[in-house]
Amino acid sequence: MALTIAERFKYNLYLWYFGLTQVRLIHYCRPKIVDITEEKVVLMMSLDRRTRNHVRSMYIGAMVVGVDMVTGFTAMVRIRESKRKVIPILKVMFILSVGKVKPLQMRWKKQ
Repeated sequence: MALTIAERFKYNLYLWYFGLTQVRLIHYCRPKIVDITEEKVVLMMSLDRRTRNHVRSMYIGAMVVGVDMVTGFTAMVRIRESKRKVIPILKVMFILSVGKVKPLQMRWKKQ
């Protein structure tokens, strides 16, 4: 199923609004939805001043924005197709070094 022009505009408008109100880095990188099927989501992000580093390759942060958008839109499309009220819950895990033990000291023990 290829997207029509109206559907593509609707998805890109939602992406623009979400980037402007929720995640500013998405708005800054300006990704565009090209196609959405049941198997894949195609996202286009230009390699310009905003996303290019000094070696003329894409910043890792811009690549991560693209990956997050593809997975997020895949989940959003599945949720909308199910016609159920689904509230996604995200769990963020932080690994902290507590006390005297540090990760490098665990790997490199002096004898």
